[in-house]
Amino acid sequence: MRLRSFLGWGVFLVLIAVIVHAMPPALAMYHFVKGKRLFNAGQYETAVLAYQQAIASKPDFARAYVELGDSYIGLKKYSKAEDALKKAAAIEDDSCASCGLGMIYRIQGRSDEAEGVLRHSIQVNPTDSCPYNELGMLYYDKKDYTKAIEAFREAVKIRPNAVSYYFLGNSIYNSSGAEESIDPYLEATRLDPNYENVFVDLGRAYSQLGRYREASGAFEQAVKLKPDDQEARAFLGVTEFILGNRQGAMEQYQWLLTKNPKLATELLKGFQELTPDVQKLERMRLRGMI
Repeated sequence: MRLRSFLGWGVFLVLIAVIVHAMPPALAMYHFVKGKRLFNAGQYETAVLAYQQAIASKPDFARAYVELGDSYIGLKKYSKAEDALKKAAAIEDDSCASCGLGMIYRIQGRSDEAEGVLRHSIQVNPTDSCPYNELGMLYYDKKDYTKAIEAFREAVKIRPNAVSYYFLGNSIYNSSGAEESIDPYLEATRLDPNYENVFVDLGRAYSQLGRYREASGAFEQAVKLKPDDQEARAFLGVTEFILGNRQGAMEQYQWLLTKNPKLATELLKGFQELTPDVQKLERMRLRGMI
């Protein structure tokens, strides 16, 4: 009985030793948590210092190297980010380190290297959405929309998010047309009602389909979220003109005239070119044909 008890305590002590060895020391963890807080606040310079202190306390702290790399990416210091992420990968085969490297290579136009490390990231952790998102962006940048769609679909299966749905919508719009892009755009707006870019492209898709009232609503929301968006205001002006709201259209023209006279002139020219078609639409509305 005593022998079994002794052996039990021996196993317990071994487990404790393993756990203590695997866990970062308290000081390293303190600096790591501080770094996360600073990073989330967008204070990348001071986050770098915090992560460096965490690494100084525990030189084999792989996750601290990953977060250090992310902070350097935030500062657009890609060479330093690459060094940090490679050190993380050398310590531990971490999917986040590979994904971060893929992002850097993609940004730098190193497409083959990016695809290689991103595929490796997926092998390491198939449930991580990061490499799928980065693959989607890689193919999107190359205008390979079929592959981009596949990657973004996988990303939203794992972790639905507005950005992935937005680029999925754009990829579908550029590949299959406006009709199929509507649902991903709407899902993006549901997940992030303040994502102004989505409303602009959603409005464009509706416009292409001739759904001008829905397009107008999308552009109005875009302008509400970002009042100085000249593109959104120009699109809103066009849709209001098509809908017969001349006053609303001219309001957008007058606003653009004070900000971008050249674009305002183009918008007014567009109104003039659209006038015959708009008059035809108005006659059809009066006759109840539409």
